[in-house]
Amino acid sequence: MSSGVQANVDASNANAALAFEPPCLVTKHIRSEFPSRFGAFSMLHAAGHACWVEVGRYCSIAPGVTLGANEHDIARLSTSSSFENPALYGWDRFVSGADSPERHWFANSVKPVKIGHDVWIGQDAFVRSGVTIGNGAVIGALSCITRDVPAYAIVAGNPAQLVRYRFDPETIVRLERLRWWRFSLTDLVRFDIGNMPGCLDALEKAVELGAIEPYEPEWIPAAKLV
Repeated sequence: MSSGVQANVDASNANAALAFEPPCLVTKHIRSEFPSRFGAFSMLHAAGHACWVEVGRYCSIAPGVTLGANEHDIARLSTSSSFENPALYGWDRFVSGADSPERHWFANSVKPVKIGHDVWIGQDAFVRSGVTIGNGAVIGALSCITRDVPAYAIVAGNPAQLVRYRFDPETIVRLERLRWWRFSLTDLVRFDIGNMPGCLDALEKAVELGAIEPYEPEWIPAAKLV
C-alpha cells in the first residue's frame, strides 16, 4: 500500500478522471468506466458495487451497499438492456449469424451518486443513481434511498424515512462551518471526539490560532495503481 490506496478497480481500463485521495480503502467493486472519486480516510467494503460515485472523506460504507445502479427506461417497448447492445453477449450473432448494428441507448441510465463527508451507510443499503447524501448523514442497514438526504440526518427503511438528526441545529451549523474533515486523522485524534461541545470549542480554537493545518495530499488517478 505504498500509494496509500487499496482499491478493487480495473486500473488498466479506467476512466481518466477516476481518482483516489490517499489514504483510503475501496474493496467494493467499482465500475471503472465512470469518473468516480473517493476521499481520504474513507472505507468502502465489499461486497456490493458502485457505478458513478463521488465520496467525501471519513465515510464508512458497509458490505453489500449498492451505489447508483443502472436504471432502465420504462417508457419504451422493452425495459431490457439487451436493446442497448445486442452484441454484448453474442445473442444477435447466435440468432442471425451476424452482429446487429442497432443500438437503443438508455439516456441518463447512470447519474452520479454524491456522498458528503463523514457519511455512514449500513449494510445492504441501496442508493439510487443521482441521489445526494449530505455531510454527516447516517443510512440504516437495508434502507432504500431514492431521494436526497440532508446533512446529519439519520434515515432508515424502504423507502427510507427520516428518523432524527444526529445533533441539534446549532451544532450542525458549527460542524458545517468548521469543515473538520479537511484535517488529517493524525491531527484529529488528539481531540476528545466523544465530548462534542468541548471538541468543537477546541477545534475552532486550533483553527483560529493556526495550530492545525488542512491535509491536502495529491490525488492518485486509477491508472497509477496498475
